[in-house]
Amino acid sequence: MKILVATQFHVPHGGGLSSHVEDLVSCLINAGHETELLEGSSAEIASWYKLLSFLLSYGSKDAYLHRRLEIHLCRLTKHIERLLINNSFDIIHCHDAAAGYATHLALYKTKQQIPVIETIHGPLAYEASMDLGKEIKDYRYLERLFAIEKEAFEKADHLIAVDTGQGNIAINDFGIDKEKISVIFNSVSSNAIDEIIKERPSIEIPKPYLLVPRRLVEKNGVRIAIESLAEFEGPDKINLAIAGNGPLRDDLESLTEKSGFGSQVFFLGSIARDEVLRLANEALAVVIPSIPSCGVIEATSIAAIEAMACGTTVIASNIGGLTELIEDNKTGFLVPHSSPQELANIIQLILEDKELNARVSSQGRKNVLENLDTPIWFKKVERIYEAVL
Repeated sequence: MKILVATQFHVPHGGGLSSHVEDLVSCLINAGHETELLEGSSAEIASWYKLLSFLLSYGSKDAYLHRRLEIHLCRLTKHIERLLINNSFDIIHCHDAAAGYATHLALYKTKQQIPVIETIHGPLAYEASMDLGKEIKDYRYLERLFAIEKEAFEKADHLIAVDTGQGNIAINDFGIDKEKISVIFNSVSSNAIDEIIKERPSIEIPKPYLLVPRRLVEKNGVRIAIESLAEFEGPDKINLAIAGNGPLRDDLESLTEKSGFGSQVFFLGSIARDEVLRLANEALAVVIPSIPSCGVIEATSIAAIEAMACGTTVIASNIGGLTELIEDNKTGFLVPHSSPQELANIIQLILEDKELNARVSSQGRKNVLENLDTPIWFKKVERIYEAVL
């Protein structure tokens, strides 16, 4: 088969979507499929054009974002049109609603009929609403995002949701028929991770430390991990390494200093995925302290699966796809979201009970090898391709 994989986001980047797309392209090529990747850098808007868009928006952030979105969609559509004219694809697999919308528009313009599959990694409009702190109904830009997402879902031949929650959002919020949706959990390549973690991290964090590989936005709950340090009663000082960047960084750094944990919390910013994996491999545990925010609930976190593949214990909030990914007290630990005290209790438990920590981390890795390894996941994706064709 000849397959176009499309996303509006840059690949590679530090997020889970990038890892997902990179793994998919690698699997497709290894399976003998001719594969083309269209990613965000091909539709990047020049800085001078962004400035012009801002000036034409007369200082309105809503108008500016809306204008940028339309330009971005136009550029994506034209790139996909060119690819469709010069290639004969059997399937197009999109990984966000903007790419899906642009794909359907390009198919219409080129008068082609090619099956389109879209993987739902998370609700685009809701995440943008969370980042902006605005209700969808109050922002033209957000209303447009929601409409784009709805149209992309409706026109796709099949949808792959990375957890049951993402599928339910498509059904309940966008009116999609549940028969059109398959749930396939995220995965990682355990073999590739094993090779990466043979090397030690170049960043030195005093042990014992917890790794929080999270973008610094509200839904990722990094604040909860920082606040848990105040509840911790262990005899040894525990450190916190935060790998990720985002709009809340200044606030979180301020919280850290005011709480008196400046020497214990290490803000690493956006670092390479390989380095994150090496840090995860040497951490006491990896913490995924997600919280519900603006309709956004954590899916099957790739960061959590990667940590389990490293043989490191995962402590995660008991919400969304995390509850489908982790069996509490067996393959990891689930704690009530937004509870620094409950998180601290589990940290103290695994510090004191090394045998329990070793058993849980071992079971977590076994779970990845048996259920969440890339070859297992890819076979499920291939079956979707075959069914759609």
